[in-house]
Amino acid sequence: MASFYDLDHQWRDYAKQADLVREILPESGEVLDLCCGSGSHAVQLALRGFNVFAVDRSADLVLQAQKKLADFSAQVTVQEEDIFNLHEWIHLHSRFDAALLLGWTLSVDPMFERLEKLLDVLSSLLKPEGVFIFDAPIGTNFNRVSQEPLEYETPQGSRGVLNIEMKKDAKKKKVDFSYRWNIFQEGGKL
Repeated sequence: MASFYDLDHQWRDYAKQADLVREILPESGEVLDLCCGSGSHAVQLALRGFNVFAVDRSADLVLQAQKKLADFSAQVTVQEEDIFNLHEWIHLHSRFDAALLLGWTLSVDPMFERLEKLLDVLSSLLKPEGVFIFDAPIGTNFNRVSQEPLEYETPQGSRGVLNIEMKKDAKKKKVDFSYRWNIFQEGGKL
């Protein structure tokens, strides 16, 4: 599924988000890119002079990010790890000017439920004046769920169909999503 990640996120303006980080941090510095996915934010941050430590727990996405970031190896490190374990890495303590959690990841229920633990982890990794930058959909701005399946095709000819189901629970003021991928290669299902 990692091969479909960029296709599913192509609507995102990574450059604009990196420009926002540049406005918040006018000086180049050390940035922690949490849940980095395929590394698209890290590329844009490196182009703006930041040193980036990018982390994701998906081995496939980390491999994809490492390939994408090969030209930036002096500025960007990509690591496979659960972000909730980073506080155990002593050499990362008080290292970062900013930690980023972009791509609406904070709005995913398991992540949001662990927000307090995430903040504890970040308190050990950020410099005293460090900032935590995240994005989240709010109200009517969140309209990425299509009733129709989303179809993507990779340059290698694989085709993926993503079905997203949204369930609203008004009493709990909560929205849950379920994602189901069907992946096909040259006319056959994988």
